[in-house]
Amino acid sequence: FSSFSSYSPSLRFSASEIMSGHSSKPLLNDNDYEVNRNEYPNQWEAGFWTAPCTDPIYFCFALACSPCSAFVLRQRLYSHDMSRYECCAGTYKLPCEVCYCRESDCPIVLLCCEVILFHPCSIMGTRMALQDELQLKNTCCDNVLLAIIGFVRLLAQILKWIGCRAQAECCTCIGDTVFTCVCACIQTQNKIQLDYRDGFY
Repeated sequence: FSSFSSYSPSLRFSASEIMSGHSSKPLLNDNDYEVNRNEYPNQWEAGFWTAPCTDPIYFCFALACSPCSAFVLRQRLYSHDMSRYECCAGTYKLPCEVCYCRESDCPIVLLCCEVILFHPCSIMGTRMALQDELQLKNTCCDNVLLAIIGFVRLLAQILKWIGCRAQAECCTCIGDTVFTCVCACIQTQNKIQLDYRDGFY
């Protein structure tokens, strides 16, 4: 973890804090500037495509029960301290006056609702919070693949609008299949990174 010393003062963590998972610093940057995750200095321990091969058992688990995986990984992000819970890990900048997450006496119930009702946002929230904590930059593969998913879904909507329902259903099916696989890859990548953060490797 020697490279962590090069971080900016607002997001600097000691190696002992990261290994223990109990940093006194916030997971997110302050609200007074925009996060650019493409400029972070560190790389993911497992690549987007190599993560399923690195931990195939967890990939199958994330593929079969994605909400359960999202729930477990968010708990691990907080080092099982659910008093730190925020909706979507706080990465979507929702004001506390809107959701009252931090004042809740039942954060586990809120997390259960989040991973079911806002599943994609829940997965990406954990990912972005982990990126901000460990300063992990996006890769070209991540950006391109997420853009492709968005394009396929947009294409499906356009085909519906112009009346090509069969082609639209095909695009929707392809988009949903790719999205499910991508979610499993993301969660497996998150799990491997948390293993490194928590000293399991």
